[in-house]
Amino acid sequence: MEQLPRIKQKTIDLLSYYADALGITNYSWWSNILNVASYYTRSEFERYWNYITIILHLRP
Repeated sequence: MEQLPRIKQKTIDLLSYYADALGITNYSWWSNILNVASYYTRSEFERYWNYITIILHLRP
């Protein structure tokens, strides 16, 4: 259960990346949508997903 605080922090970090991608005010709305699907955002999601699946596999 010591992994729970770390999972919470990683979830908050991931949501922060998506909020940053959607919240850019200097660009149009369609540009922000494309930014969500960018390589940077996808790689952050993949890192999060890999962490979650490893934790689930290590649980007894």
